[in-house]
Amino acid sequence: MHDHHLNDETYAALLAALPHVKPDRFTGMLEPHCFAEVLGEAGGIWPESVLPDQTREAGEEAA
Repeated sequence: MHDHHLNDETYAALLAALPHVKPDRFTGMLEPHCFAEVLGEAGGIWPESVLPDQTREAGEEAA
């Protein structure tokens, strides 16, 4: 795993948002998708799986 450095504003937004993660309304548990939404909305950090297939394939070919 590689280190990723965020600008201070994004880092602060994530620190502010993460304590407010709410459990899944169906399971009552803190599920991965609960954190993924905060990471995406507050920090612009999204998994490659949300990319359209063509964009994801182009990234895999470049790697």
